[in-house]
Amino acid sequence: MDGTTEATAPPQFDRAYAWVVKSLRQRQLLEAWFWHVRANRALPSLQDFAALHTYREQGEVTVYDVVNCNGSTRYRVAREGVAFKALFGTSSQGRFLDEVSSKQAWEIGRVSLDECVRQALPIYSVFSLKAKDGQSVMCERLLLPFGAGTSDVTTMATSLKTTSLALDGFRSPTRPLGHKFDYSFRAVIALE
Repeated sequence: MDGTTEATAPPQFDRAYAWVVKSLRQRQLLEAWFWHVRANRALPSLQDFAALHTYREQGEVTVYDVVNCNGSTRYRVAREGVAFKALFGTSSQGRFLDEVSSKQAWEIGRVSLDECVRQALPIYSVFSLKAKDGQSVMCERLLLPFGAGTSDVTTMATSLKTTSLALDGFRSPTRPLGHKFDYSFRAVIALE
């Protein structure tokens, strides 16, 4: 290698409507979020968002605090779902994602988080990971922004669904195992 790094273009996000979300439960969560935004003309508060508290698949839900640190946005894991913990292979509760992720995983993962904060709109993505047995496992992630009655994002919640019931078969994306997230779809979900 000659020591140079290859420049990469920033990922592009499609613009889509709620119907692209495949999971019925995730779509219901998204529709409740849109209803609140339309009715109140502001982001919902996480504490007051009943649809998330009554969501049947609580193990899929992880919550991040959005923290401004010297002009940089960081994401602290405020509540860790079972699916999230299984992907990382260890608990990240109370820690910043950039501290617990490998450089590669962080560079890939932060793109959606940053876009969610920038646009204050949900992000839906479909991607695959390699399981320990070499099989691809499809993941669907819905990322929802929350605030305190304004358009500033202070918290985010994500619902992560996988095609595998045995989440312990994942290779952890935080460990340098040479694999990557292979995105097949990534979109900002627009207000209709």
